[in-house]
Amino acid sequence: LKNFIAINDVQRNYMDTFFEMHADQKIPLKYFFDFLRKATHDHYSREYLGLKDFGLTNYGTLSTLMKRALWLLRSGLFYEDRAEVPSKFKYINLEEDVSKGGRIISYSTYLIEDDHIRQICIYMLLKKFIQLLASRKLQTPMCIYIREGGDFYNQKEETPYLFGIQRMIETITRKGRSIGGSEIMVVLDTQYPNDLPDSLLNGFNKIVAFRTTTTESKKFLRKADIPFNFLQKLSAVDVGIGMVISGGEFRYPITTLPCLHKKAEAEFDVFSYLGSKFGFEDYTKSGYLEL
Repeated sequence: LKNFIAINDVQRNYMDTFFEMHADQKIPLKYFFDFLRKATHDHYSREYLGLKDFGLTNYGTLSTLMKRALWLLRSGLFYEDRAEVPSKFKYINLEEDVSKGGRIISYSTYLIEDDHIRQICIYMLLKKFIQLLASRKLQTPMCIYIREGGDFYNQKEETPYLFGIQRMIETITRKGRSIGGSEIMVVLDTQYPNDLPDSLLNGFNKIVAFRTTTTESKKFLRKADIPFNFLQKLSAVDVGIGMVISGGEFRYPITTLPCLHKKAEAEFDVFSYLGSKFGFEDYTKSGYLEL
């Protein structure tokens, strides 16, 4: 809790004192949140008077710590039992989520405003995935898609959770096929290949590149012997044209379905957009998924 919620010296001092008040016991996140909520809402409460004895009654600091605790609780990652979860919160049970095949599950942190809390939730999610796989309770083949992977390697302020995320991603890319016996494929995208360290890039056996500057695409020379004029062509291709690098070889040009979706618009539905362009098909009565 100290490292997860406190990010400056004043907040760490509050956390240290809070644990000192509780004889340095392990404290559930829900208890911590309830304690601060009572302290900030009732100045006659035992909680507020206890903090007052230590001179810790700065409302701004208490509110910040309480808000971070609330965001963590809302993520659903910090509950051990579904019965503990308030009805308005989501309970995340990874084993239940991935126990059945034929589904795509998306975990998003876009509604979390605080970057530190967002990093913590991604870190915990990856950690729980690795723990689940290592427990050998799961044999379901999985494809894990990590969006904007470069964001975890180009932050100006590096935090313990950011290092943890990097460590988890590299653990999956290095040991993914052997973790717990499940077959795992990892797909990671990034705007700039140079954001990724060589140790991570080397963990992928296939690269699909679209319009990429020659400065960035030089990184691909580690994976295949690509003449420079092809890298120049890649820097000027149109939408839907790219290059595949796999097994020490490259193919150029490759064509893909262009997706000119307006992802910056919050209400934009890419499936409806593509359906309007190319038509809809109902696969519920098809044997395609079984195949």
